[in-house]
Amino acid sequence: MQEIIDLGYVVGDDVDWPDLEAEVAAHGPLTGAALQRLAIATMTGLAALHRAGIVHGAVRPDTVLLGPNGPRLRHPARGASRPAPLDLDEATVDAGTLTWSTPEELKGLPAQRPGDLFGWAATMAFAATGSSPFGDGGSTTTRVNRLLHGAADLGPLEGVLRDLVADCLAAEPAERPAAEDALLRLIGYSGALDSALPSEPEVAADRPTRRLTPRIIALVAAGVAVALVSGGVTYLITQDRPQPRPAPAVSTAVADSPASTPAVSTAVAAGPTPTPVPQTTRRIALPNGGTLYEHPADPIKLGTLRIGEADQRSAVYARVPGSDTFERGRGPNVSAEISPDGRWLAVVNELYFSVSDRQEAVFTDRRTGARFSLPVAAAPDVAQFPQWSRDSRKLLLSVMRNDVEQHVPFTQGFVMLDVEARTSTFVPTSEPEQTKDNPNAPTYKWTPDGTGVAGFYTTPESAMGLRFRDLTGRVTRSMHWVGHVVGEEWFSPSGRMFVTTSCPRAPICVWDTATGQRRATVPGPAKQYMIGWWDDTHLVNGVWTGKNTLRLTVVDLKGKQTRVLADVKSDERRLPSVSFTKG
Repeated sequence: MQEIIDLGYVVGDDVDWPDLEAEVAAHGPLTGAALQRLAIATMTGLAALHRAGIVHGAVRPDTVLLGPNGPRLRHPARGASRPAPLDLDEATVDAGTLTWSTPEELKGLPAQRPGDLFGWAATMAFAATGSSPFGDGGSTTTRVNRLLHGAADLGPLEGVLRDLVADCLAAEPAERPAAEDALLRLIGYSGALDSALPSEPEVAADRPTRRLTPRIIALVAAGVAVALVSGGVTYLITQDRPQPRPAPAVSTAVADSPASTPAVSTAVAAGPTPTPVPQTTRRIALPNGGTLYEHPADPIKLGTLRIGEADQRSAVYARVPGSDTFERGRGPNVSAEISPDGRWLAVVNELYFSVSDRQEAVFTDRRTGARFSLPVAAAPDVAQFPQWSRDSRKLLLSVMRNDVEQHVPFTQGFVMLDVEARTSTFVPTSEPEQTKDNPNAPTYKWTPDGTGVAGFYTTPESAMGLRFRDLTGRVTRSMHWVGHVVGEEWFSPSGRMFVTTSCPRAPICVWDTATGQRRATVPGPAKQYMIGWWDDTHLVNGVWTGKNTLRLTVVDLKGKQTRVLADVKSDERRLPSVSFTKG
């Protein structure tokens, strides 16, 4: 065995170890500590290579070997061809080449360090799901578009590892982190490198954790050795091998959704609320001649109502606290939302530019009557579709701008208003699928735990999906298979599910927020309108029952109607919108 001192390598003989692709096929995806060890081990190898000025060029499941002392990166056989620029109209292409290519390779560019990070991230997603994050099937054009637009399925990955994988799968190489920075992020959240790091005394609970320095990273990278395997180079890190995990049980409750999708925190409520047994029904008069049918035990109560009037105008009504009457908001075409706890009323004038250059949201404390306002947009932008966070502390609005020539709205971002801090924060977003030929302007809703937002988007397959962002606007996950989210409230009261339409082979579908699996297919008339959630096992939908009358009903997840909620009178050219407060 020959040592190459200046590079810190050890060159060895051929070995016959299983690769990650075969291991996952035989035993199923990796989870927990085994997955974290794999991520850190392979990233440590990349950091050492890049520090030495070497580009691996082909990080993928079949180049990750699982040796007796830990994972090793194997370089492909020398002289392996690099893919030429891919013709997107090409009918067929080598499946393996396409599945594990980087965006740069599809354009015919040479392998560079950022490509190693992209390959590493795709490999980690494979290790966690058993498939490529960009799909193993479909047409060449569809799969290429998924890769170039970042429509990745990151499966059950979560936390720092999930965020890092998402960052490394950025379509633009310059947006991916360097290997050493990525390694620092991994080490910062996991103790899986204890065997590779020098022993450190325990840090007291009330003392800050010591920041890892580049020197520590170098010490970790120094544990990397390299061996010659099957005509290529294998990069060895001395750690315990991730133990294979049994293949996960396959759910039979979902017919045609991915096995798993990005996780999102849903710890926001106690669980499903059973549908209340109807007690004495109260008939409450609604504006414009409508009727509300309300039970004392209802889990939610009608809070605001926006109805269409003549001349394409609309009027908004808010429920007076502690009463059954609804008070009309000032002026036409305004939006109003009552916070879930019933304390705050927020009113936004969507036609502000006729009287001012700046748009504001006016907040009224319904306990004291005190008012204040916060800025939300300035001409030519307009903030629309207000939604309260579930803790009643923040209001979210989507910011739009109309194209002057085509009068098509384009999403600019979202604005968050904090009623306690009295602050207004605008977050710009990029929606690359939004064009004049495809003017679907995404709107944003809070995620159930309030730590991010979600918005619909046009997928590479020209369908609709759901995209999650953190509060800085960075995309954290995408579910391109679910269809178009619908309703005033997309997520169930517990946050565990969300509802869409235009989903595969069904009018309405209910999906698991954490796994992306389909939980229910809700039958019903073709022209039903999803309003939102009643409880975790029932939806509120609307159907036109006559001219200018929309009937709101409560239905279970099998489509069975359990009660009539309201008959709303509205100009049939404008669908009413409603919002609810806690019962």
